[in-house]
Amino acid sequence: MMSQRLSAHEWDKFRHFEERRLNWLVTSLSVALATSLLSLPILVLYFVKQPNARLALVICFILVFALGLSLSTSANRDAIFAATAAYSAVLVVFVSGDLANAK
Repeated sequence: MMSQRLSAHEWDKFRHFEERRLNWLVTSLSVALATSLLSLPILVLYFVKQPNARLALVICFILVFALGLSLSTSANRDAIFAATAAYSAVLVVFVSGDLANAK
């Protein structure tokens, strides 16, 4: 009985993906995450009416943004601070405007 030798590709248990498809997947996930980090907090803050709850939510969203940015990128502290300040400004402008009663 002859033993059949497996090729290196058949031997390993890892799955190999095309780089083009993997880049597309990572880009899609990044876009989805970036979109949800802006749209979900605005949607949540639109429906919450208590000022203390809104303030706590804004702080939580800012912390999640800054933490996600620092963990998912290789940006330095200056860039993380600038991006977090811009994100905070968007949320604060949204909360400070009375969009629910605007005509």
